[in-house]
Amino acid sequence: MLPLLIISSYPAKGYTHGKGTVGIASYAKNTLLGIKSAAKKEANDLEITVLAEKLGDTPSQYIENNINVNRSWKRNSIFSYINLMWETVKRPSYNTVLFEFELAMFGGALSLIPLPFFLLILKILGKKVFLVSHQVVVDINSMANHVGIKPKGFKTKILNYFIGLFYRLTLATAFKVIVFEEYLKNELGRFGDKDKILVIPHGVEEFKSKITYTQARKQLGIRNEFAILYFGFIAWYKGTDWIVEEVLKNKGKNIKLIIAGGANPNHADKKFYLDYIKSIQDKAKNSNGKIEVTGFVNEADISKYFIVSDIVALPYRTFMSSSGPLSIALSFNKPFIVSDKLEGIFQNQDMKLALKSARLKKEDFIFNFSDKGFIKDLLQKYTKSIKRIQIFADEIKTQRSFEKIGRIYLENIYEKGN
Repeated sequence: MLPLLIISSYPAKGYTHGKGTVGIASYAKNTLLGIKSAAKKEANDLEITVLAEKLGDTPSQYIENNINVNRSWKRNSIFSYINLMWETVKRPSYNTVLFEFELAMFGGALSLIPLPFFLLILKILGKKVFLVSHQVVVDINSMANHVGIKPKGFKTKILNYFIGLFYRLTLATAFKVIVFEEYLKNELGRFGDKDKILVIPHGVEEFKSKITYTQARKQLGIRNEFAILYFGFIAWYKGTDWIVEEVLKNKGKNIKLIIAGGANPNHADKKFYLDYIKSIQDKAKNSNGKIEVTGFVNEADISKYFIVSDIVALPYRTFMSSSGPLSIALSFNKPFIVSDKLEGIFQNQDMKLALKSARLKKEDFIFNFSDKGFIKDLLQKYTKSIKRIQIFADEIKTQRSFEKIGRIYLENIYEKGN
């Protein structure tokens, strides 16, 4: 029996994608199911316990998919790390810890201060912590508008100093740090031992949906428009406002932008962020049907929005994490287009091989924020290479199935010497 302790946000019982949690939760559940499946095929018996956040009416302790879920910490609570320490210490046989970490998962910026000390204590106790860093932010200037501060000021200089210190301490105290992209490994590697950083690509979830393109369009009330899908939480760093403005400029082809998402629950208590959300919603209401903001999308409806779309757009202003919406787009073999800020996703080896196999270049997917005529560029890319993009997506989907990703985790976590 191999014990594995997980620290993560985790979806409510019976769900993979749920309201009140962010992408880290669905990723954690999909990864654990992939690890279990891979372990079963290799005749390894895993005992998995998840230390998750308290979540509404969800029971505090239960077993789901033969995974023990213990909801033992609460966001914005000063006791979260204490509770996690206690739950870890009272499980002495769990020497391997997989920590799914997102910068805002415990609360605001101050909640990051105890983390390196928490990791240090676990190290002293003999725990081997594999920290999965879902975000890597090396320069707060690239995120200034997202967090409500002015870029290139005294405050950003101070914050950048502490960001560097945080990553140095984290790399020193974790046994290994896992990121999803080679680009992010290189960014994080500035602050410590690069050999401690592993790259395991973001898994691609399998969605089982029998609804057709025509049926989905009928149910969602979309007629003959060319549907561009922006999926996920509304955010400045994701370029939500930028793509809204670009669609409003379009006077030609019948375009519809679907913003399938709403406010990020990690930031829903911040006035500047709520004002940003409202500005997007107001522009959508006054767009004469060109733009639709759906709000939170129920798990059962995720498939509909991807099936109904003609292309998925990722207009990110900064590259700090792998894209969950891109992963879902790959699930449905959907054409996609990314900003030049996400060019780094093509540094992963599987991406390079898939591009070669589909006879594509990364430029076939990329647009530049400074270019004029985003819609025209998007349509040209879509028309030119849709079939080859689908071949590319299918190959990446196969390589990044969560069962294969689970096997990679299993090999790295339980390899000899670990």
